[in-house]
Amino acid sequence: MTSRTASQSLADATSALVADHDTLDVLTRLVDDCARAVAADAVGLVVTTGVEDLELLAATSHRAAELEIFQVEQADGPCIESIHSGQVITAVGSEDLRSRWPSVGGSIVEAGFVTAHAQPLLWRGESLGGLNIFRSRAVPLSRSEAEWAVAFADVATLALVQVPSVSLAEVYERSEAALRERIVVEQAKGVLAHTEGIDLATAYRALVDRSASAGISVTSLAEQVIAQARRAGRPS
Repeated sequence: MTSRTASQSLADATSALVADHDTLDVLTRLVDDCARAVAADAVGLVVTTGVEDLELLAATSHRAAELEIFQVEQADGPCIESIHSGQVITAVGSEDLRSRWPSVGGSIVEAGFVTAHAQPLLWRGESLGGLNIFRSRAVPLSRSEAEWAVAFADVATLALVQVPSVSLAEVYERSEAALRERIVVEQAKGVLAHTEGIDLATAYRALVDRSASAGISVTSLAEQVIAQARRAGRPS
């Protein structure tokens, strides 16, 4: 992705924030665009829903989603460390990943990634989540790519808080609402995989691409897919 295209992606996201927007849809597209902007092979987004609670909200692939969920379950890994410390965490090379996070790092390497760059979502000194960037080659983000990662993380943070007067409790409520929307998307992904005979990763990509083509949110399309399956008598 060129700088101009990355800039346009961020401009589109910020434009959506000044209107009545679907938080999950904005974040899903941000994660997808971030992957292209920083030449990543996968990107995942984890958010806080309480003082100690973390949940996966969006990911560019099923493989990335599984890695993020595993980090949350293990309470360990680059993304978790970034969220807790409020600092950017970078690991390059399989040895670096395995030595710093033996279990999680090993899983990251086994999934085919050898570089991890975790960017915290910071709001008023509080970490609201983390943007985890994976590469299959042992190459750290360049200075400009790291700057794009910060920009995408900042816009993702704004999508969660939206207005400066919002309280932490309200942010957690928004994260919970977005997670409920994610459940709908996950159900629709399963429906598409079943009805079209495709894998889950392809089904997710189909949802994102088709919603963009139709000019509607990912959540809205997911609801349509589920409703259509129910009308057809198929399990959803």
